[in-house]
Order: sequence, then structure tokens, then C-alpha cells
Amino acid sequence: KARSVVINITGQVTAPGTYTISGFSSVLNALYAAGGPNEIGSFRNIKLIRNGKVIKKLDIYDVLIYGKYNFSSGLRSGDSIVVNPLGKVVAIESGVLRPALYELKENDGFIEILDLANGYSNADKNNITVKRMQNGLNSVIKLDLKEINSFKFMNKDSIFIFKKGKNEKHLHTYRKINEILVKFIHTKKRRYNQILQNWIWQWLAVGLFSFPKK
Repeated sequence: KARSVVINITGQVTAPGTYTISGFSSVLNALYAAGGPNEIGSFRNIKLIRNGKVIKKLDIYDVLIYGKYNFSSGLRSGDSIVVNPLGKVVAIESGVLRPALYELKENDGFIEILDLANGYSNADKNNITVKRMQNGLNSVIKLDLKEINSFKFMNKDSIFIFKKGKNEKHLHTYRKINEILVKFIHTKKRRYNQILQNWIWQWLAVGLFSFPKK
């Protein structure tokens, strides 16, 4: 029988507090018990602290996207798991295999975003647009492949990579659709954030540690 350990889970987590869990538990198990990162919690900057020292840093993207995780690092009584605030987020809306909103690390640029999005999908690499909102104003920045690779992204930028053969007139339609979606999602923000968090943490707790029955 596994012994129990008492740990603290703090920072930007749904239910911070002190937890008694199995000694076989991993950081992921512990985070699941606490409901995972909250709406402003990072998925990429999570620390395991022991005796006042950071002994492990967890990037959940490594698990969700790349399937990499070291399950050999167990927890001990007195450990603390700290979920730091959400970092810079950038959306890649089109022209890739996995369009989504991604949290970036400090020095991440377009190459890292493209890797997270699993590469191009029938994309015109010289027909790229970044939509940016700054000081309440929307701006559209047109870039080619060379420019995008050195471009400095800001928080909440959106990237549009058009398909081959498409021209910029499609941007107007896409922007209108995006504005409608943003308004809708804003009104449902809390509900959908909670649904997303619940789905991710159920997947982590069940999908990583068992196989579906056929």
C-alpha cells in the first residue's frame, strides 16, 4: 500500500490548498486534484518546490502536444506545486494543421508557434497577416515569410496564413467572422473556460494513465 503525502498547491490554480494524496502521485495527478490552472494560470510555467528549491519545472504542452513526461519524479510530504500566471498568448487562426490559441515562452517566436500548430496546411507562406489590438485600436500587419520569422509578437496577437490561391480580400470576411466569435465567446467566457479545463484535466487523469476499452 502506498503511503500518503501532504503537499501544498498554490498560485493560479482552481482550488489552491493543502492536499493529502498517494505517494505514487505525480505533479499531474496533484494538479488534477486541484482542478488544474485557473483562467489566468499558466500551462507552461509550473514549478515543484522542495525544501525551498525548485527541483522540477513542468510544461503541460510537453504532455498534451508532444507526449513527453517523466513519471519517475514522485512527490514528498512538504512539497509545493506553484502554478505561475499565464504568459503571452498568441492565436494562429488558419493555414496550419492545428489552429489554436497558444501560450508562449519568453523567447518563442513564429517558428515555435508553427511547431505547436503542427506545421503548415496548404499555406501561402508569403501571404501572412497579424491582427493586433493595441490601446483599443485594431491594426493589420502584412508580412512575408522572412519578416514573420523575426517578428516580435505581442500578447493576444492573431496570425492568419492564407491558403494558396487566396488573396487578401478574404481577410475582411474572416475578420468579421472573428469579431462575431469574439463577442460570443466573451459572453460565455467563464462557462467555456470551465468546460475546457474540465475536459483537459479529465483527459490528463484518465487518458494518460489508462487505455480505452474496445
